Amino acid sequence: MTAKEFVRASIGRLKELKAQGKNVIGIDGVLTIFSDLEQAVSDVTLPLRAEKFVEIQASFDLEYYRASIEGRHRLFDSVVSTGSAAIKSLFLINGGGCVALLALIGQLAQRLPLAGNTNVFAVPLLSFAIGVGAASFAACVLALAQKAFHEKHQRVGRVAGYITMLLGLMSLAAFRTGCYVTFTQFSQMR
Repeated sequence: MTAKEFVRASIGRLKELKAQGKNVIGIDGVLTIFSDLEQAVSDVTLPLRAEKFVEIQASFDLEYYRASIEGRHRLFDSVVSTGSAAIKSLFLINGGGCVALLALIGQLAQRLPLAGNTNVFAVPLLSFAIGVGAASFAACVLALAQKAFHEKHQRVGRVAGYITMLLGLMSLAAFRTGCYVTFTQFSQMR
């Protein structure tokens, strides 16, 4: 097999991989490299010069590095969007809990002869409000984490990410507490 045949076979294999959707290492860049190599190599079977081999290897390494960076960037974007969606969900469930509880308190205050019975819902209302606050604060810390990672402050970004997760868990615990206390108080009312 001549060098030109080898290059043609390599291009054919890379095109097969690309058709299968395997675009991990920047197939377009590798195809360009091999096309340039095919034009540079004659039909005579001669060993590649060391300089040409080093140049080709450097081009291949550069394409691999670009694809690696792009993959990490996509992963980071997906993690951030997932975190943002989770924070929005926490904000909505706790805010919804506040609204629902306020509506319940309003209805009970109109129907019960003594409005003092509605005071038992102060703790769950506070719990839902704490959940909303924790979710809001988590959104701010998530933005700080993004900025830190963007500016290459990995340690600060990692710590901010952990704080965001803890605030999210706190918001979820506040929602659970608010629901539980509301249920127990509502079930004890006669």
